[in-house]
Amino acid sequence: MKSKIKRVTSIVMMGMVGMVMAVAEDGQSNAALDKEIVSLKQRLDAMEAKLAAVASRPIDKDLIESSKESSLKKGRVFSTFDVELYGYICGEASYDSNSTDDCNQPSFVSPHTGNNTSHFNATAKETRIGVNITGPQIWEGKLSAKLEVDFYKDSTSQGSVPLRMRDAYLKWEKETLAVIVGQKVGSLMAPIGPDSLNFNGLSNQGAKGATHAQIRVTKDFVIEKDKKVETGISLNRPGNSAGGSPHLQALVGYKSKLLCDRDNYIALSGVAGKDRAEVEPNAEEPHQRYARKYSVWAGVLSAIVPINDWLALSGDVYVGQNLGLYSGSLGQRYNNDNANPHSLRTIGGWGQAAIKFTKKLTWNTGIGIDKIKSRDVASYNSNVDGQYMDKNWGLFTNLIYNLTDCIELGVEYSVMETHYKSHGLCRNHRLQTSVSFDF
Repeated sequence: MKSKIKRVTSIVMMGMVGMVMAVAEDGQSNAALDKEIVSLKQRLDAMEAKLAAVASRPIDKDLIESSKESSLKKGRVFSTFDVELYGYICGEASYDSNSTDDCNQPSFVSPHTGNNTSHFNATAKETRIGVNITGPQIWEGKLSAKLEVDFYKDSTSQGSVPLRMRDAYLKWEKETLAVIVGQKVGSLMAPIGPDSLNFNGLSNQGAKGATHAQIRVTKDFVIEKDKKVETGISLNRPGNSAGGSPHLQALVGYKSKLLCDRDNYIALSGVAGKDRAEVEPNAEEPHQRYARKYSVWAGVLSAIVPINDWLALSGDVYVGQNLGLYSGSLGQRYNNDNANPHSLRTIGGWGQAAIKFTKKLTWNTGIGIDKIKSRDVASYNSNVDGQYMDKNWGLFTNLIYNLTDCIELGVEYSVMETHYKSHGLCRNHRLQTSVSFDF
């Protein structure tokens, strides 16, 4: 530190001496110059003494550490890790020509009774809030977390609704390997879905999926540029399942470019597990109570096929049984009729065409169906207005317009038909509008 002070002092002295000599060349006398040089030396000596005093003071380490901590904390609001807030606010209005199972997100038409009436509804339940959390590096991989909620939890009030957890999971990634632990919306089985304004999409009308607590492992294999194979396996605990063991899901998919510069995708996926029903005492066995187990399984073929830059086709087909836990089998888990218990053998699927007129305007049209083998279905089911269903289908068409990068407008017409073994066919026409603001 002292050597630096001396160098600075020498440079300053040389500069001042040079200035004085330049002045001397203009005609100053030698006596005046000598006097000026003496004065400058005195000033420099005083400056050097002050600088030396400052350099000899002890360093305040606590002050330095405090400054570092303040600098590191700058910009942190929620956590010691990077947190990204996202979501959207969505308002919807709809009109139904008939009664449905849910006025906000219908999947079935109610049986025709004296109470079947048209109705208008408005809601903001689809509003969604989430956070993405970037965690530390661990085991040579990247750790992250996600938490997301909406307001679609069951509630008797339309104006005051509770939060519903959608996603709450940890994710560890290393290159093309990923592990997810927690609850996640969607399943490995049937990885794609239709673009309907109805929050349920074509749920119980051909589209599969549910929110599950799960452990999921996925691995991608890159074959060459624009071509890769996706694989995954997961253990799931479906809601309301009483099977006593997790359900196993698996997926194998292939992604590539074929007809245009957009990705084609084809996947084969499925689920296997058990569900259990309690058999209540009845006339034949008045003093006996026991559990009856049913096999749950499905195989699903899914595909996305872009035809060109503005047209894409997508959909899936499936076969399985007892899929009420996965928005299949028309929401029915099994036929637990004491006199004639049955598994519910089911087939179905959905398809969609998406036309992108401009960067801002898209037209989607889709159709889907769920069909249970009729002889597997009993005549009555206490869970669905006293009736059993054996077929349910729906069709929708909508226009979605991006007014800005964050504001989206939509309008949709849909029709759905539900067939009951005792009441026959019931139909509903629905008109729905929505506006959402992304943030």
